Amino acid sequence: MLSILRALASLDDKDMLGVHTAQLEKLAISQYQQRKPVLLFVFSDWYLRPNRDKTEEIQILEPDCRLILPYNKEVYASVNTMVTEALTQLTPYYPDPEWDEIPTGIIGDGVMWAGSQVVSYTVGEGFDGHGFMLVPNLLKTIENTSEIFERAGLPVPDDLIIAVLRQYIYHELGHTFFSQSDKFLDEMTTDLTTVILFLKNALGKRDEELTNAIAILLGEYRQYVAIPQIGEANSDGYRISSVVVTDKLLEYKLVQVLPDGGLHIHQNRENCILLIEDLTRLHNDLIDGIGSTRLALRSIQPSDIALQITGN
Repeated sequence: MLSILRALASLDDKDMLGVHTAQLEKLAISQYQQRKPVLLFVFSDWYLRPNRDKTEEIQILEPDCRLILPYNKEVYASVNTMVTEALTQLTPYYPDPEWDEIPTGIIGDGVMWAGSQVVSYTVGEGFDGHGFMLVPNLLKTIENTSEIFERAGLPVPDDLIIAVLRQYIYHELGHTFFSQSDKFLDEMTTDLTTVILFLKNALGKRDEELTNAIAILLGEYRQYVAIPQIGEANSDGYRISSVVVTDKLLEYKLVQVLPDGGLHIHQNRENCILLIEDLTRLHNDLIDGIGSTRLALRSIQPSDIALQITGN
């Protein structure tokens, strides 16, 4: 099968590859909806043309492949409910979604992969068509986030994986609603609504859960703050999001770095609301394609304090 897909990819016909990817995505969604194992193949530009700002030619001739096993009926129903709730919450931020039908989230255990996945496996990804995949058992940030709780002298919540799963659902669904013409800002656009909704949900809960939400966001977004710009849309896009979110958490005094390197999380509800308003304005600028905002984000640099959080 991989050899057949590789031969198709070698044609370097973007329209043809798009058609095949859409068909394979629909097949994967159909399998998932029947709670059958999902064998997912993707000819995404993220894999064939990772340096999309500079070339239209295929750079990595390797189709993407992964095998995902659906959860049992109870968990399957629960995660699907989370997707439905996230769709409702995201809709006001993306008035003109770019899909023809309601997106489906393929969420399960990633158990096998091939092609480009061997180099670096994917935890979550929006489809080119009308859905996304997410494999929580392969989450890469749980250890990173747990370290934030430890540095802040906070117990790691028992439901950490569920909370991070909800965060990732917001992120991947956001990709299905809207795609930036500037691919370096694709991640930033959906990350903004992820942070906004994650904080909004936490504001309706106890102080402890708001504190946890802030720590989880810091754990997720601080990881790419210190990486260098390399001129590649995927890597640089994650860096932009990391710098913006980490420095905003610091700016609004939701996170404080202590002299000994420890952290203090402030569950300041008033400042959370102000941060949400700030991020909403930034998100609207990106949706509207405001050039000055795009330029500022493309050249953004982390503060010294943000770098200190990462240990650099």
